[in-house]
Amino acid sequence: MPSLRPVLTAGFDKAYSRAVADAADETGLPSTDFPHLCPFSPDQALNLEFLREPPEA
Repeated sequence: MPSLRPVLTAGFDKAYSRAVADAADETGLPSTDFPHLCPFSPDQALNLEFLREPPEA
């Protein structure tokens, strides 16, 4: 639904920030070692086919 796109984007960015903080706590690495912004768009993260593709070399 197009009207929900801003809500999804805002929630996605907030969730990524929390995930970075959690990853930094778990690994002991500084949060600056992780990308500041999620390297995937919300559309990519929700696309099961995208998630199944092997990483590019």
